[in-house]
Amino acid sequence: MDLSQLGIWLAAFSDFGDSNSTMDDQTLTFVLMLIGFVLLGVELLLPTGGIVGVLCACSFLGSAIFAYRAWADVNPLYWRIYVVTFLALIPITISGVYYLLNNTNFGNRVLLAAPSTEEVTPYQREIEHLQELIGQRGTALSPLTPGGLVQVNGERLHAIGEGFSIESGVPIEVVSTNGTRVVVRLVAADDQPVSEDQQEAKPVENPDSESSASNQPKPTGGILDPFADAETS
Repeated sequence: MDLSQLGIWLAAFSDFGDSNSTMDDQTLTFVLMLIGFVLLGVELLLPTGGIVGVLCACSFLGSAIFAYRAWADVNPLYWRIYVVTFLALIPITISGVYYLLNNTNFGNRVLLAAPSTEEVTPYQREIEHLQELIGQRGTALSPLTPGGLVQVNGERLHAIGEGFSIESGVPIEVVSTNGTRVVVRLVAADDQPVSEDQQEAKPVENPDSESSASNQPKPTGGILDPFADAETS
């Protein structure tokens, strides 16, 4: 519908109250208002792409034109009552439609239900369960380098070692979670958690070091004798 057709349609509405018309201005005012509110409800309920919304606006505009012709000059009080009633019914209609959509079976059929928390985050319940295990102790079922399996409260869990590798069969403690895995640390023999600072690397023993040291000439009086090898030979 272009602007020229809309102008012709509104002009026809303005001439509708002449002596040749079968309906007076007051009747057309209420009829067009009713049609406009029905179209407003349809526009809110159904995806029409704005077509019904344009027809709704045209109906409201036609109703206002006929109301002005019927009451503005003859009875201004009726015109003011019409304007206030019209402006009040628009938010009431919109609120009623949204109440219908959110609180009735019809609305549930029109609108899709919002996804639940489990549908949005399918592992949320499992993550909450793992967080409840923080502070619990168990045993490493496999070497954690850094990932592996542990057993806590009789439950086998995927775990990540904190900071360094953990051998199989040693006691561990859950310190945090990482997604659907628990983060664990080693528990020492004195039943205290072992931190990274306490984990010291053992020196590598070289069996050839002692033999090489024995072949070195021994110092005499604290000073190495450079002629010791020559005298020996």
